[in-house]
Amino acid sequence: MEYSAISQNTSFEIKTGCQILGKLTYGNWFKFNSEMEIAGKKYDIEPKGFWKKNIEIKNDTQIIAVLKMNWNGDLVIRMKLSGKEEEFVLKHSGFFKEKFILTSHQNEDLLIFEASYRWVDMIYNYHINSSENFEATSDKTLLLFITLYAANYFMWISASI
Repeated sequence: MEYSAISQNTSFEIKTGCQILGKLTYGNWFKFNSEMEIAGKKYDIEPKGFWKKNIEIKNDTQIIAVLKMNWNGDLVIRMKLSGKEEEFVLKHSGFFKEKFILTSHQNEDLLIFEASYRWVDMIYNYHINSSENFEATSDKTLLLFITLYAANYFMWISASI
């Protein structure tokens, strides 16, 4: 299936066709704190620690996912799906043509995010392709938005180096 993530000032909307699945909103472009709204539910994203390398995603006070950078420079996403903890890895590839690949713990590609930069507006959007295994995942929309946040995190880190 194909999705698109469209940037609008300090937020992103993910769409499939004409249907909007939700919104990821940042307080401003210089902070990593943000909020996701999916099907009327709100999730807070908050970096933790001195270097802000550990990121928690909460639904009210319950932590539902954690993102951490590993030694390979990939982002590891741990979240509970259907009561079972799952682990995913987001890998970055490309330099001039940014690409992010989300893999399962069995090393299967689930999502491929391809960034496209709009020089006129100084913003970027993502074209997203998913696998059948991703489409069969419970809470796939939540995982899609967490991956969008993680891809943006990579983009900001690489821009600040």
